[in-house]
Amino acid sequence: MTSRSLRPLALMAALTLTLGLAACGEKDEPEATDITSISSTTSTTPTADTTVTTPTDNGLTVVVDPSQAKAGSTLKANVRNDSDQEFTYGAGYEIDRAIAGGWEAVELPQRPVPQIAYVAPPGDSGGAIDVMLPASLEPGLYRVVIARDDPRVGEVVGDFEVTR
Repeated sequence: MTSRSLRPLALMAALTLTLGLAACGEKDEPEATDITSISSTTSTTPTADTTVTTPTDNGLTVVVDPSQAKAGSTLKANVRNDSDQEFTYGAGYEIDRAIAGGWEAVELPQRPVPQIAYVAPPGDSGGAIDVMLPASLEPGLYRVVIARDDPRVGEVVGDFEVTR
């Protein structure tokens, strides 16, 4: 084959590559799991003389079982979805401790986080994730954070207590 006979093949390959790359661009339509219609969470901040609750207006709550546990134990946490939109979350989590005037992030040891998606359909709960409590936690009020400052849903949290 001569270089002249390869030109149509090269043009065809370039066109195919260009079309393929264009198809990889961002979608203009929202995904099925997009929750733009749900408003964000408003959390109360703890004070020394009140019990902390975390009311949400986004319809998403983290249910922690058991609600009281000892440091070093493992809890189950899953998202209860009382909204009208499907919510998808992963196995990752954070833990915050209640302090006077707010919440403070707890430094967690490094751990593998499986790349898995849990789905909480409207009016139902998603799958439970294991929340391992560090053995160094002091007794007090804590919360599991599944989503923090997510622009679609705000915070998705659930409270629990660490006991002796």
